[in-house]
This record gives sequence, C-alpha cells and structure tokens, in this order.
Amino acid sequence: MTLGSSLVYLPNGSTWYDFWSGNRFEGGQTITLPAPWDRPPLLVREGSAIPLNLAEQHFARPADERGFALFPPAGYGEFSDEFFEDDGESEAYRNLGYGLWKIKLGSDASGLDISLARTGTCPPTNDTVTLLLPRQETRRVRISTARILDERVANNWREVRLSMA
Repeated sequence: MTLGSSLVYLPNGSTWYDFWSGNRFEGGQTITLPAPWDRPPLLVREGSAIPLNLAEQHFARPADERGFALFPPAGYGEFSDEFFEDDGESEAYRNLGYGLWKIKLGSDASGLDISLARTGTCPPTNDTVTLLLPRQETRRVRISTARILDERVANNWREVRLSMA
C-alpha cells in the first residue's frame, strides 16, 4: 500500500462501484483505492441511486440543481428507490410541504430503461434534472417519464440532462 491509498474489503454477494472513478469491482476481495486527503474512498453497491444537489454553492447564496447518481446492474437487472426531500429549514413537511422522487431502472444488454417521477409540493425545483452514470456505462438510455435534453461525458461521469416538463 502506498501513501494516499487505502485497502478496502468489499463484502461478498454484491458488485461495487468506485464513486469517483466509476470502476466496478466484484465483492469478496480486498482492493487498494486512491485516498487523497480531499477524496476518501467511497463505494456504492450496484443497483443503487444517490440523490445530489449539483449546483455550485456560494456563501449566503444557496442554489439547487437536482441530480441523481445511478449505478446500474452490469447485465440484466432492475432496481427502484424513493427519496424524500423538504426545504431543509422549516417544519412545512408536517403539513405535506415535501416532495417524493421515485426512480426505477431496468437494464439489459442493449440499454437502460429509466422512469423518474416527482410528487409533492416542496421544495420547488426547476424542470431540469441530471442523471449521472459511471462514464464507462455506454448502453443506450431510454426515459419514459422525461425528455432527454443532452448528454455528455464530464468529470468521470456520463451526464444525461432531462426535462421533466
């Protein structure tokens, strides 16, 4: 092991993605990952989604740009997840002032079938959502509940920007 790296044991029975690089690893082994001081090892189990705020943040000027990091099965498979969100400041959630995101992803050899829906009232968001996939994920993306605006590879991610309108 070298300075700035970490040994990580991956539990058996799952496949794991390195959040930072998008590399996949089978469970049941110990691997060495880079571990610079500003980016600790972070592994995500295959078949998972992580909600993110992708907006650049500035002091005293919060911004919101909804995104989801998706880690699809390599072959055939599916998963679904739900994410609760509120304004993070008030108790409006007690009076139904919250939103619920629902994601469903199915994969096969030819592509990814994704369904993304939002219900609720708070917090307000714009109609644009970005899906982040590991840059190595090259299968065709099919969205049943939104329109694909554009797609690009940047910062180790395959970014798929959607319009929910």
